[in-house]
Amino acid sequence: MASVVRPGSPLAQIELSPPTHVLLIGDSFVTRFSRYCARETVINCGIRRELVHFSTLGAGGAGIPFVRDGAPQSAAQLADRIILQIGGNDLNASHCDPIQHARDILSLARKFISDKGVLYVAICQLCYRVLPRGKQLGLPSRHPLRSNYNSLVDQVNAELKRLIEFFPKIVYWKHRGMLSDYVSLLSDDGVHIAPAGERLYYRSIRGAVLFLSKRG
Repeated sequence: MASVVRPGSPLAQIELSPPTHVLLIGDSFVTRFSRYCARETVINCGIRRELVHFSTLGAGGAGIPFVRDGAPQSAAQLADRIILQIGGNDLNASHCDPIQHARDILSLARKFISDKGVLYVAICQLCYRVLPRGKQLGLPSRHPLRSNYNSLVDQVNAELKRLIEFFPKIVYWKHRGMLSDYVSLLSDDGVHIAPAGERLYYRSIRGAVLFLSKRG
């Protein structure tokens, strides 16, 4: 005999609750993540749509201005929770100070909460880079790299972790294994994720989506 769910009952409220909308915003890490999901026919980050509605918004070469002034501002109005993967491109500029950069990234998250009504934001750690394979051989490169780039990444990540402790609606998201074995996870240009790293990154983002969807 089928059970009857009465309107107004706790069970009915659970069944009628809209899914959590999680939006991943960022640079080429996000665009390549989307391509990976399409290639592997992964739908909605592998999560049931009645629980979570997942979407992405990324742009190759994007930095803080893309998030602050671009399409993410309107897209965020439809999201309950946001995952930010941004800042790696800005950090490669010679004038970029790592401490101020961490504060600028945090400011983006805070404004999503205060101005757009987003409930929670996860800020993803920045990842290391290496010299492009051709550059190592003395060939010209499309992706010049600051000599101390990875050291600056460490400083930004450390400052983000320190600052985020004071903001309960913002979390720092660590990509497990993506700093310890980063050389093998990068493509020949030294910047973008290689196939070896795509699955690892997908698992990390999926974990962030599930984590955020269960909060609050």
